Amino acid sequence: MYWSDWGSIPKIERAGMDGSSRKVIIDRNKTNITWPNGLAIDFYNDRLFWVDAQHHVLASCDFDGENINIVVMHSDVLRFPYDVVVFQDEVFWSDWQGPTLRSVNKFTGEYQDYFDKNLLYFSPYGIAVWQNSTQPLGQNYCEKSECDHIGVATPGRNCSCLRPEGQSVGCADTEFTCMDGACITSSQVNDGIAQCVDGDDEMNTVVCEPGYQQTTNGTCVDIDECKEWTLHKCSQECVNVIGSFLCSCSEGFELSNHTKCKALGSPPLVLYVHDHSIKKFNIPQRKHFIYTDLLIQQL
Repeated sequence: MYWSDWGSIPKIERAGMDGSSRKVIIDRNKTNITWPNGLAIDFYNDRLFWVDAQHHVLASCDFDGENINIVVMHSDVLRFPYDVVVFQDEVFWSDWQGPTLRSVNKFTGEYQDYFDKNLLYFSPYGIAVWQNSTQPLGQNYCEKSECDHIGVATPGRNCSCLRPEGQSVGCADTEFTCMDGACITSSQVNDGIAQCVDGDDEMNTVVCEPGYQQTTNGTCVDIDECKEWTLHKCSQECVNVIGSFLCSCSEGFELSNHTKCKALGSPPLVLYVHDHSIKKFNIPQRKHFIYTDLLIQQL
């Protein structure tokens, strides 16, 4: 999980779902950051996007806080951005000053559309995109867990067991404790797949899966054939080939113009909070800014 913090020391942090492996990934030692508001994950390119209202910035980084890319930095475009969401090749955000909803190309920063005219009085808050493809299937690392209560996914493809308040926070007797405090089942120790972040569950034997390579400390790390994210411009998946690259799309998408993945199925909708309502507009028809009330209630 990722979160931003204004405070006296503004930063963006991450941690496992059980609170383990907490780490500051973005702070003032890396880039100008003061009011980091909304965060959004681009699952297909493994990027984290954020907006900063003080510096009028839309930026992104990888999941470790490295390879920072400033997408847009302009006070006339990002006046006071509040929330942000990524869909395909576009980044949408809500802006209190205007008030507006806006979008740009996530690779080039080229302005896509402005939606000023229908938001005359009230500032938009949270924003989200709904479409079948926005909830990609993932692996449940707790499917075969031996947890007594609740199991949550943690870094390193682990499953950590959570217990009711008042019970011991440490790992159970039947579990293995990783160096960062994460818990894995005993059957996952020395099974040829590094589950702990530091690989200490595979100190005796490490057999890396296809697509992974062994590091000097004995852990298995993914081979990133397309690590130059700003160069390949694939909407979703990039496959490295000699001298070039190929783009491909996940299930539910079709490839368009060699790099862009177009979602199939129902038209994608942008949802946003505005004037005590949750409203929507249809992305393909947004030139006409079609939106309707989904839910009217006092928030």
